[in-house]
Amino acid sequence: MQNRFPAYVLKTLQILNAAGYEAYVVGGAVRDLLLGLEPGDYDVTTSGRPEQVAAVLRASGYSLAEKLGENFGVVVAVTEGRALEIATFRNERYAYGQDAHRPAEVWYCDTLKEDLSRRDFTVNAMAMDSEGKLFDYYGGQQDLQAKLLRTVGDPRKRFAEDALRMYRACRFVAQLDFTYVEGNDTAEDVLGEYDESLTVEQNLRIAMEKAGKIVPANMKTMGPDAQLTHGPTISGTKSVLQDGAARNGSLQDDRARSVSAQDGLLRYDVLRGVEETKTLSFGQPGTKYYLKKRYVFDVSRCHNLSLERVKTELDKMLLGKAAGKGLALFLSSGLADVQCRVREKGSEAFVDVLPELVHLPGLPQNIRFHCYNVWEHILAAVDQGPQELTLRWALLLHDVAKGLPGIRGTTPDGYPNDHGHEKESAIIAETILTRLRYPRPFVQRVCWLVAKHMRFAPMMIYQNNTLLRWIRSEATSGVFRTEKEMTEAFSQLTEVFLADMGATWAGVLQEPVMEEGRRLGEEAVLIARERMPVHTSDLKVRGSEIQELLAQEVACNSKETREAFSEAGAGKIDCAGARPLQSSQTLPSLAVGEAMKYLLARVQSGSIPNEKIALLQALKRKLEKCNPCFRNKTDKE
Repeated sequence: MQNRFPAYVLKTLQILNAAGYEAYVVGGAVRDLLLGLEPGDYDVTTSGRPEQVAAVLRASGYSLAEKLGENFGVVVAVTEGRALEIATFRNERYAYGQDAHRPAEVWYCDTLKEDLSRRDFTVNAMAMDSEGKLFDYYGGQQDLQAKLLRTVGDPRKRFAEDALRMYRACRFVAQLDFTYVEGNDTAEDVLGEYDESLTVEQNLRIAMEKAGKIVPANMKTMGPDAQLTHGPTISGTKSVLQDGAARNGSLQDDRARSVSAQDGLLRYDVLRGVEETKTLSFGQPGTKYYLKKRYVFDVSRCHNLSLERVKTELDKMLLGKAAGKGLALFLSSGLADVQCRVREKGSEAFVDVLPELVHLPGLPQNIRFHCYNVWEHILAAVDQGPQELTLRWALLLHDVAKGLPGIRGTTPDGYPNDHGHEKESAIIAETILTRLRYPRPFVQRVCWLVAKHMRFAPMMIYQNNTLLRWIRSEATSGVFRTEKEMTEAFSQLTEVFLADMGATWAGVLQEPVMEEGRRLGEEAVLIARERMPVHTSDLKVRGSEIQELLAQEVACNSKETREAFSEAGAGKIDCAGARPLQSSQTLPSLAVGEAMKYLLARVQSGSIPNEKIALLQALKRKLEKCNPCFRNKTDKE
């Protein structure tokens, strides 16, 4: 069992044991090892005090990266070029202060069990010694086998201690594909009836039939109101509180509205009372994202979390293999409809997390094309997209404008539609990502993907392939700097388009349609990569080769002559008054650049290929047309 740990970790445990101290690998590394995964890093906990640990490790040749007394009793030791955090057994006290993630007080304790009792989730509260013996006091291994995420003890206490744990819950659900539960609940108590051995259509059909709907053989022929929603749409924690206050007349309005830290546990109790009155469900029955039991978190302390910590958890959640499940918990628990803290240039402000999502659950779509409601469609699209942050954010936000006033409409036969939602979704996406302080190039790319995600669809529906004209317009728009950048963007757009289409009836029932979409996307990438340069640097000819050709000709210094090399002025004037150049040094300063721009426009128009010989020949023909003297000179040569 010793070989479970890397050599540097095992050596550290043995050194501490030999000095008379208990030492264990703890937390996520143990969880990952039990799951058969390779841990990203290893943490060690020990009975030795920090100064004792430091002395023992220094004597064994370790260097210390941190000063004693900092990091709440954690010694960061470096050996064999690897850093290892070694924490003394400890317990913590949290207070409602300025940082909702850092403990107000830490004290040392004497036993491993007490140390593990302060940890967030049971699957993270296990330890393993140098011999591979497992120490599990809180049922972590059992929850691991059942794929459950459960807090160590009372979730109210765990989340009140550290508000970031609520976001971590969503992240772990997404990364591990686990189900979040509380108390003695099991996955069956929380998840709806979804059979993984059946198709999406079969699961939806079963759910609709249980709801008393008559389901035809072709589900796409069902009426406008066929899609299932469960109960009234409840958006965010505040709405749940107000809904609870309406049902419990004895509650005062100020109790329902309170968001202060002091009232945090009271608000949670109110929510629990609402759940006892009526168990809250969430989502579309018949989908794997439906929750027949919804846990609403006390989010009152989230406003003291830093934006950077929240963003880190959001990004990790989006990159998870089961991101849709994590997002379902994120929205259903109320975490989207809160604020967090940001500090910039010495000032402090509070920014919204993702309230733009709260109107999406329960929002129906045109069932002739969509098997899912809007929120479940987004979750399915995110899950089908590659685990890359730009793509996952684009898929999360690609339909965020659906259902909004001015966007939501109906067809003449009564089906819902959302014409123009892609443009408005891109505007909202820019607002969100800018507010969350993502880098400008990242924001621009995500917004471009959102704005363009519908462009392939008309070509497929009407068999009108306008790819070349569209890609040419993108190449000349100024959005992209190089051919490589635009090719990458179209490759990403293809992935977004396929994930979006895969979360519709096309992806569920019509593989030939999906294959046509793949072919169209591949064609777009091919055009962008091989036929549509964006910048003159993308041309398959060097400036020195252009200069050599121009040095043989008769050129004009006039503005009109230079315009002959532009797309607009091509072929409209002659070159009367031209004078011969004596050498490349007497070449007009803009001549090479103007010639390159002329060739770029010709390639983008499709009139010549981006090949060296073709480019030089095209330029030579242009110069001959422009200047008879050049033609005579080359004829003599």
